[in-house]
Amino acid sequence: MGSILFLYDGLLQLTAVWLFIVGSAGMLIGNVGSALIAYGRHELEGTSRRSP
Repeated sequence: MGSILFLYDGLLQLTAVWLFIVGSAGMLIGNVGSALIAYGRHELEGTSRRSP
């Protein structure tokens, strides 16, 4: 649906651009968060294996 807004001029196109920016930022934050969680789990598993 958002892609259709790019076909129009004016306020609808501006709205489409901002929705795209917000959506892209949300996906970036989600992927960074997932990477941090995966890294944290990896570190915890590595730490528990080294303990006697």
